Amino acid sequence: MKRKEAGFFLLETIFLGMIVAVLAIVCYSYVFLNQQRRYAELAVTASFLSQKQIALTEALPADQLQAAAEIPWLGGGGYPIERNGQTFWLTTRVNDTVYNAKIRAIEVTISWEEHGRKNEQKYRKLVIFRD
Repeated sequence: MKRKEAGFFLLETIFLGMIVAVLAIVCYSYVFLNQQRRYAELAVTASFLSQKQIALTEALPADQLQAAAEIPWLGGGGYPIERNGQTFWLTTRVNDTVYNAKIRAIEVTISWEEHGRKNEQKYRKLVIFRD
């Protein structure tokens, strides 16, 4: 009888180890997917903030844009920008282009920190200024 019980204990140990390994994999995948979801949420928020800044910058009079090197946040509220429990920093510049004297480039750089790591996105749009 003792030989059957010895083998049964080994099977129990292997089975328990497999259950623990499966649970560890499930927990790790949950944490990883949650981090990816959070990053995607913040990246989309940064994209919308940048699009808003570009649209508001385009709406400024042409004489203001030609003289401006850096434009502050135009979206209202405070700066730095607080959205979805995250702080965003935004820099907007209007630069000359090599294409034509009337074509300017609006460049928006938005950044945020997540888990001690700095994330940054850059957007650029060419705009024609008419007199």
